[in-house]
Amino acid sequence: MDFTAARFDESGKKLEDAKVTVRHNGTLIHKEIKIPKATTAAPLPVKPTPGPIFLQDHGDQVRFRNIWVLPKSSTK
Repeated sequence: MDFTAARFDESGKKLEDAKVTVRHNGTLIHKEIKIPKATTAAPLPVKPTPGPIFLQDHGDQVRFRNIWVLPKSSTK
């Protein structure tokens, strides 16, 4: 999963929606899908400050292993 957080200006106004690209076992599932607002599983609103990552479990027990969170390398 490649996630790009929403961008905000100095006053907190959102300039650009968050985006996500998802690959499952190497197969592209979603490419740069915009996320315009908080998802229904998000316990916190969209805001300009960094926050925690929440992984949705859809009500079933899920165990996540070997999750790496890495910053993207800058391409600009």
